[in-house]
Amino acid sequence: MSLRSNANYNGRLTNYAAGLAQDMNSAIAEFFFPTVKVPQSSGQYKKFDEKNAFQVYETSRALGNQPNRIKLESTDPFYNCKPQGLQVVVDDAEKESAGSDVRLLEESKIKTLLSATTLSHEDKCLAILKANVAAVGGGKGVWSNPANDPVAEIDEQIEAIATATGMMPNRIAFGIGAWRVFRNHALVKARQPGAELIGLTPSQAVAMMLNPSMELKVGMLSKDTTKFGVAKAATNLVGAEVFLFYNSATPTQYDPSFAKNFTTLRGSVDAVMTHREEPVLDVHSVMWSEDPQVVSTSLIKRLSIT
Repeated sequence: MSLRSNANYNGRLTNYAAGLAQDMNSAIAEFFFPTVKVPQSSGQYKKFDEKNAFQVYETSRALGNQPNRIKLESTDPFYNCKPQGLQVVVDDAEKESAGSDVRLLEESKIKTLLSATTLSHEDKCLAILKANVAAVGGGKGVWSNPANDPVAEIDEQIEAIATATGMMPNRIAFGIGAWRVFRNHALVKARQPGAELIGLTPSQAVAMMLNPSMELKVGMLSKDTTKFGVAKAATNLVGAEVFLFYNSATPTQYDPSFAKNFTTLRGSVDAVMTHREEPVLDVHSVMWSEDPQVVSTSLIKRLSIT
């Protein structure tokens, strides 16, 4: 039976992990579910549903009367930031083999830990996203048909969100497969002279759209869908999908962003904790809390690309 000492804050590995997390820019969960730091692990947030989302109010006030009050529902849901964590171990035998490179060994372990943390968070958030947002029907997204214009279909969905909510979508996300189909579509190339020779960048793509100021990201992370010991079967986390939506640049518990990730900490690299498990293991841990929530399905559209 192993003996465990108390875990201590590891400043060197925390700094390394923080820098590494900034470099993991292929991650897309933060794009969909921006972090909202909350003062306690549970509490209420404002849900913007079809009924009360974007009401117009009478603002005139008679002398001596109070102004009209914006209605807040007592049934607004609760967030619950559940504890999360992952660990990685360094065996004494590994340190002996590393010799003077123990520092590099520990950093490689933290890199593996952060990669697993990022991928697990991405998978969770994208599963929530797809479970809550159905694809637009009516034959939209069939971009294998050369007669269907991807830009026109995206513009149609931008207009639909803006009409329903009064808010212009400011973000668009492509799975890498959907991005490949989009940028190689003949009607997209026709909108961008020279695309046949130089390709198409994200900034050029959004410049064609109804809101040319949207931020575009391509989801590149993949996961292995099989268990250890079985041949790898990788699949892109976003898939052949396009999502266009509105999220605030500075989200809170109360603003009408599409989705948010409530947390009591800054994220999974807030600290790396290290403890000893005798007789042969050093254990490095990252711990955090989170609750990804969809706030308004009125502020997002999904195109499934075929």
